[in-house]
Amino acid sequence: MQVTTTRPKIIVTADGAGVVSHAGSRLLADVADRTTLTGELSQVLDVLRRPGTRHDPGRILVDLAVAVADGATTISEIDVLRDQTELFGPVASDSTCWRLLDRLDDTALARVAAARARAREVLWDQHAERHGRPFPPARVAGQDLDADVVVVGTGVDVGVEIAVGLADGVAAPASPHAELPSVATKGRP
Repeated sequence: MQVTTTRPKIIVTADGAGVVSHAGSRLLADVADRTTLTGELSQVLDVLRRPGTRHDPGRILVDLAVAVADGATTISEIDVLRDQTELFGPVASDSTCWRLLDRLDDTALARVAAARARAREVLWDQHAERHGRPFPPARVAGQDLDADVVVVGTGVDVGVEIAVGLADGVAAPASPHAELPSVATKGRP
């Protein structure tokens, strides 16, 4: 899977021109792109793309995940990203997001899970290549957990994991203001 992006190039300056908010959220979108998550989702969800539509289903899911990580509690809050095209590029409307979510059946959710697993494998490989070793084991109460358990409480893909991780059995919070549990991934995918 090639790493591709349809987001605008960011140029950082100190002149005060073109100031944007939520720039940190863009970094999460870039991580999804660079770890091939966006491309993997786009590939597996292409069957849901209707002819002549403008927005890619994989990109829509990533944008929804970014919005959730940025604090969105409703689908309509995707407009926070949508209103900043200079930072995020074209972002689907909330009605387009709803149409996609409505089409995600069990087969599509299984494809999403497989795409996430492939992207997570890329992330593991990228980390090992950069640091010369795999992720260290998680530690609890001063002891290493099983070497095949990685706890993702904060980090590279937690926003994406929360947004699309519900397909993997993570229960949604009872209240929109409740916190989702930390995501734990057993074994390397």
